[in-house]
Amino acid sequence: MPPLKEAWLPAYRGVWIALFLLALLMSAGGVYVRAVSAEGLTTPFERAGLMIGERQSGLRIRLTIGDEAAASGLKAGDAIVAIDGTAVPDDPSAYDDIGERLDGPAEGKVRITARSPDGTLRTHSFTRSQRHLDQAFERAGLSRIAMRMADFADVLTTALLLAASALLFRRRARDPVAILLSLGLLMALAASGSSEYLIMRIGGDAFFDALLMVGWAGLLLAILTFPDGRFDPRWTLAAALLLPVGGVIGLLHDSVGTFTDMAFMVAGVLAIAVRYRRLPQGDQRQQIRWALLGFGAGAFFILIDQALLFAYNHAPSTTVGLWCELLHYLAYATAFACIPLGLLISLLRYRLYDADAAISRSAAFAALTVLLSALFAGSMNGMEAIIQASFGRDAGAEAPAVAAAFTAIMVAPAHNRLHRWAEQRFQKALEHLRRDLPECVADMRETSSLEVLLQEVLGRVSRGVRATRAAVIIGEQVAAVRDVTAEETAAWLEGASLSASSAALGCERGDPLFPMRVPLRVRHLGGAPIGWILLGPRPDGSFYGKDEQEALAEIADPVARAVQIVLLREKREAAGREEIALLHARLASLEEAIGSAPRAEARS
Repeated sequence: MPPLKEAWLPAYRGVWIALFLLALLMSAGGVYVRAVSAEGLTTPFERAGLMIGERQSGLRIRLTIGDEAAASGLKAGDAIVAIDGTAVPDDPSAYDDIGERLDGPAEGKVRITARSPDGTLRTHSFTRSQRHLDQAFERAGLSRIAMRMADFADVLTTALLLAASALLFRRRARDPVAILLSLGLLMALAASGSSEYLIMRIGGDAFFDALLMVGWAGLLLAILTFPDGRFDPRWTLAAALLLPVGGVIGLLHDSVGTFTDMAFMVAGVLAIAVRYRRLPQGDQRQQIRWALLGFGAGAFFILIDQALLFAYNHAPSTTVGLWCELLHYLAYATAFACIPLGLLISLLRYRLYDADAAISRSAAFAALTVLLSALFAGSMNGMEAIIQASFGRDAGAEAPAVAAAFTAIMVAPAHNRLHRWAEQRFQKALEHLRRDLPECVADMRETSSLEVLLQEVLGRVSRGVRATRAAVIIGEQVAAVRDVTAEETAAWLEGASLSASSAALGCERGDPLFPMRVPLRVRHLGGAPIGWILLGPRPDGSFYGKDEQEALAEIADPVARAVQIVLLREKREAAGREEIALLHARLASLEEAIGSAPRAEARS
């Protein structure tokens, strides 16, 4: 797809502004409707002190909420057969109407008849009240406000995606992939998410369904042609031509449409992965790494969200269920922010070469999240079982408190181990620099010349931190250069100010030639640096991240030691060569004197 022509820019701006205003108004209106119309995070069943489980096999109790329901004798698995004397129908499709029977004035009574697994029928009287859930929140160490805020976490995602669309509009107005992504995000935001609450009030379902279909098709087309608008591999063109068919199927059959949408998404990710493998090292490869990071993070949080929903529906206690519900809201909002954010960073080419660090930290965070979640859930269930068996009562807030304390103790050691693993797996070039360069210079310092040593150092450092150019200064002289001339470096050195007293890295972000200066100082000797490693910016013009700076600080001391040893060795070798040359001269003069004596005697 070619860049947008100048003549079409006004039309694009007009369409974008209209869609942005529509998305903003629909999202804001949906949030308002959602906030003022909800009675809280409770259903009619929860206001009666009950949580209902799987409905296909009957309306069954899953959990009891609050003191009143717990004291009633109702147990998980009991089937509700009547409400206020009216039988509950067997048809699962009619269960949604049952909530209306439970509704009534606050603090009013409702009678529920339940059948236990052994066939015993009992009628229980419950008070309609928000108090039941408040008691459950208190036992779980949560609050209604915290749950409400988590439920509205997707509002932050909406705001983030609106800002992302605006950035693409301003910074990449002619890029076809950025245009598709920006317009697709706005159409999707105007027709889904919080906007759905307003659509239910004002109507227009057909229009917004069509808008969502077009927006989703635009997003999928952007993914299929990412990052440069080309249909590569060639089968992506066939997939793009089938997008309208998939959209129509989605309008006619929701379940089939969901399957086709996922199939197109998988095809797009597969196409990006194929392009990544074909590309050499460079900016486009880094762009794709960011995109794949976004997809990977989104898929991870979707899996977490589904796992939390499963755990919520099978929670052994109300405490576990509430925590799973809260985390579900957060995971859902995060999942649908990751994918477009990865594409946004990639298209804006913002700090492309931080992708490795971001992937490393994301992998460590994902593994840490899974581990700590398992530890928290396991220890909380264990504590609940121990307290129930030992004292014959509900664990209350004690179980989550103990589980949280145990999990907090494990955070530091787990984080350190997982962070180290992620660095070794996803930042291989930087890890090789940290691990191998000290050993390499320790071997070379005994046999190599200073020039050979420094060229090896510059090569490894440039590959490890992806520097565009590099040089080494020893004393006041240019000792070695890489991808820059000695003359350019000498001219830069005349106007540069290198602090002899500073032990830290020299970071001058505004310097276009050598923004990073690494002092070569032997740590145990102190004093002024014996030289400097000078590094240019990364290929995208960005400065070095925290991990690169830490690695450069680590290798400075072993490189400085090696340089000093080579300098001393070369000095000794030079002195030795001079002494040998002097001895050779003296021997030659002695040989000449000895040889001249017989010739003098022969003449006499």
